[in-house]
Formats: sequence, structure tokens, C-alpha cells
Amino acid sequence: AITGNVSIASGGGTLRLGGMATLQYPTSFIVDGGGVLEVNNNLGTNLPDRIRDDASIVLRGGTIRGTGGNEHFGNVTAAAGPNYIAGNNILTINALTRNTGATVGFGDNIAGGNMVTIVQAPTLVNGLMVGGAGFWSYNQGRVRTLSQAISEGVVPALVTDINAGAATDNFNVYVSDATPTATLTSSRSINSLQFGGQDSGVNSVLDLGTNTLTLTSGYFGGTTDWMRVTNGTLIPAGNELFVQGPGNGNRTITFDGVLADNGNPVNVVLFGGNNITFAGTNTFSGNLYINGTNVSFSGANSDATIPNVPEIHLNGGALNAGTGLTKPIIFDNSAIGLNSGAFNVANQLRGTAFISKGGDSDVTISQANPNLSATFAVNRGSLTAPVAGALGSSEVLVNYADRGGTLNYNATGITSSPKGVTVCGEGNVNIGANLTVADRITVK
Repeated sequence: AITGNVSIASGGGTLRLGGMATLQYPTSFIVDGGGVLEVNNNLGTNLPDRIRDDASIVLRGGTIRGTGGNEHFGNVTAAAGPNYIAGNNILTINALTRNTGATVGFGDNIAGGNMVTIVQAPTLVNGLMVGGAGFWSYNQGRVRTLSQAISEGVVPALVTDINAGAATDNFNVYVSDATPTATLTSSRSINSLQFGGQDSGVNSVLDLGTNTLTLTSGYFGGTTDWMRVTNGTLIPAGNELFVQGPGNGNRTITFDGVLADNGNPVNVVLFGGNNITFAGTNTFSGNLYINGTNVSFSGANSDATIPNVPEIHLNGGALNAGTGLTKPIIFDNSAIGLNSGAFNVANQLRGTAFISKGGDSDVTISQANPNLSATFAVNRGSLTAPVAGALGSSEVLVNYADRGGTLNYNATGITSSPKGVTVCGEGNVNIGANLTVADRITVK
């Protein structure tokens, strides 16, 4: 029997309990970025208690899933990154808490009758669940979609005019190609905002004028199309602004210098699909958390678009860093993408992650990063390490996904010690130095 605690590492591993399998002794589970803990009662035997009811689960960009039958977990903590709790039938957890910057989404057709039950009611703001990766609610012990909550009377119907409704209302503002701009005429508070257009290639614009729009719950969601939020100021009432990327195709939300503090530092938490771009000068001074979306910076200097941000936490999704980004980038045991950029600050990259290098551009890491212990999968473009210690104690996989990719280790006369280098298929390694590898060089 397994009696110790259980950890599922980042990079996409799954621990699936089916048949007669149980883990009744462990009292603690940790599920890192991309990892899945699944209790499956569709694999021949329906056991209602595969994991003990008081087992605590810490999610750091991971997923827990119950498939078939009933299962009860203990306290669940969303510690970092984008996390998911999915119940295909009935999944019960005792309590759900989260750290700043972490998000929790719920899936597997909750609207269709599958249930996730939370015994201790989570925090709601005017009917919306704080920290949910999406617009989730809660009623009679169960997680509800926003549309379910509206039909059950938990929250009122959505308001469609940005200048109408009450401060406690949730808004869904839609603009047409003929009138692609919605303009806020005076400063106000609303609970949450979903914004979008006809998805035809015409930019949908939310113009705040000279006004301040305060989101009481902290939620802003892009629905379709290319969107720009410009002029004025967008703030949450609390210390976190949650921004959901647009869900259709290769769409982008651009924040044109409107994200700010509210008298206290505001953390901006990005989640959901597709792309978010920072332009102008966004003055919020809390951290930037990237939870599963693609983030870019517009302009010659990336720092200038978020000048007051102390740290960037990259947990899922991908970062297109551009030039001039000097902020520390923290990896919290996640699976992420690093597609472009020059990282020129010592100890700028920190933490543990499975880092996929995609796109045709180069990523250059030109200073030592002693607190970096990652796995780099160079699938396209190139990863260049011109100085000793640039990759810390990381491992490098070249052509991991059979798409190509090049590792340039060109610090002539300088040694370094990544854990190991594995070259798969047609991947390339260009060595312009005396390369010392602590573990191995493998060619497949």
C-alpha cells in the first residue's frame, strides 16, 4: 500500500484510479501544472471512496476529475496557475480556497447535469464565484454556470447597455460592425463585464472616455472578435482583476493603458484562451499572473507597458516577451510556453516548469539564472544560451514534438551544466563552446 503523500509532476502526467485501485492512506496530494488526478468509476468497478474523504489536494496548475459514480475529496487549495475541477456525474469537495493569482475552472458539462458540490460555500460577489476561471456561480451546494444561476434567480439577468443597469448587475455588452464602439459616459461600478462583437475582423472597442469603470467582482471577459479597451481607467473593487481571453479563433484583447490601481496595488490575472496584448502604459502595481493565455507587449519596450509590475508569474499559456522586458518571471511548477524574447537580466527566470519553445522566433537567455530548474522543449525556432548558467540546472529536449527546433549553445570557451540534452529526430544543437553537461547527451 502507498502510505506517503502523492505528487503528480508538471508536464501532463495523469494518475487514474480505476478498477479496484484505491489510495486510502495518503492524506495529501499535490497536482502540478498539466497534471491530472482522476478517479474513474467507468473502468469496470464503481467504488465510492477511492481516496479518503479528508485528503487535502493542492493544485498548482493541475486538474482533479471524477468520472462516473460518486467521489468525495477533502479540502482543495488552488495554490497557483489555472486549475480545473471536473465532475462527470457527482464530485464532492469539502472546501475550496485559493491563493492570489490562482484560478479555478469547472468542466465536463456541469450545465448538462453533472455535478461538482462544495460543502463549505465559496466566496461570492453578487452571485459570482471569486477566483473562478470563467463566470461561475454557486447555489444549494453546487457549482453553477452563470446562465443556470440566472435561471435559478441567484443573479439577475445580464444587462446589455454599459450605461444602464445597477451596480450589482452583470453585463454582456455586444457591439456590431455598424457601431463597433461602446462608450462609457460617466464613471460607475458594475459587478462584471463580458464584451465582444460580430467576430468579423472589425475591432470592437470599449471606450471608457475620461471615466473609471469599477468591476465589483473583478471580472472582465472577452467573448469574440478583436477587442481594444481604451481611454479612461479599468479597475476592480478588490485586489485582483480577472481577465478572460477571447475564446474563438486567433482573437486578441488589447489593453491600451487603462489598467490601474484602485488606491491599493492591483494584481492582474489573465486566463482563458487566445491572446492578450498590453499597449500604452498600464499603471497597476501588483503582480501579473498569466494562467493559460498568450500574452504579448506592443511597442519598442515591453517594460514600458507595465512599468510598475514587480513580478510576472507565468503558469500555463505562453509569453511573447518582445524587447526590454526586465521583470522577474516566476514559474510555479507549470507547463508553459516561451515563444520569443531576449532575457538579459541576471536571475530573471526562476522556478520549475515544463517550458515549450514554439514559434519561429528565437529566445535568448543571456544572463545566469541560478534559480531556474526547468525542462525546455525546443519544438520550433531556437533557444540560445550565450553565457554560463543561462539555463540554470535545466534539461533541454530538442525537437521534442517532432517539429524541429535548435539549441544554440554559443558561449565560446565557457562551460555550463544543464542536467542533460536530448536531441530527437531532426533537431539541431549548435555548440560554440566547451559544453559540460551534468547528466547526459542523448541523440534519438
